[in-house]
Amino acid sequence: MQASELQREQLKKQMDQLAAAVQASEAQGEQLRKQLASVREAATKESDGLKAKIAALEKDLAQKLAQIQSLQEKKAELQKKPETAIKPPEKPAP
Repeated sequence: MQASELQREQLKKQMDQLAAAVQASEAQGEQLRKQLASVREAATKESDGLKAKIAALEKDLAQKLAQIQSLQEKKAELQKKPETAIKPPEKPAP
């Protein structure tokens, strides 16, 4: 075998190894892209769920704050009014 043939065989072997490595890397890249898409989808669903929970809590909080304000207004009105409670009649002394 001549030196140039030996070099061609070595180059062919290196090229075949690199081609196999490229295929493996492409397969791994495709797998990682699928994983990333799956994680993004799951994260989006989880994020949407958390956003919905936060919105519900904010709505509940707003309702409770409105109730507190309403009760405070009623309390203030009651404090302004004189007492109108009916007193029982006094019994005459025996």
